[in-house]
Amino acid sequence: MRSLIIAALVAIPALSGAASADDARMSQTEFVRAARCLSFANLTALQSDKPDTSALVARFNAEMAVKPDDIQRRASSETRRTLIYALQADTPQEVQKLKDRRDRLCSEFIEMPVVAQY
Repeated sequence: MRSLIIAALVAIPALSGAASADDARMSQTEFVRAARCLSFANLTALQSDKPDTSALVARFNAEMAVKPDDIQRRASSETRRTLIYALQADTPQEVQKLKDRRDRLCSEFIEMPVVAQY
């Protein structure tokens, strides 16, 4: 009986840890928005001031393993759409628009560095 009580007490923290991991899961909408953020963050034109996306990449990859196929396809579609959109940016002003959009999209997931513009 005593070993059963001890086993139950040991299992409680493990169960609460599993519940908090589920709470941290991205919704399907957040997952697609994270894909858009990462696609903008990885654009070649924006590499000079790329934010640190390593934590988001790790979280995104973990989520990829559990998201339904249709949501994964939607995220891939957003990435392709971003790349097509970025190919049209051929002036410094258009590149700045890409950067502004990246910063807006990613601010939900990562802390964006503040850069003073003069």
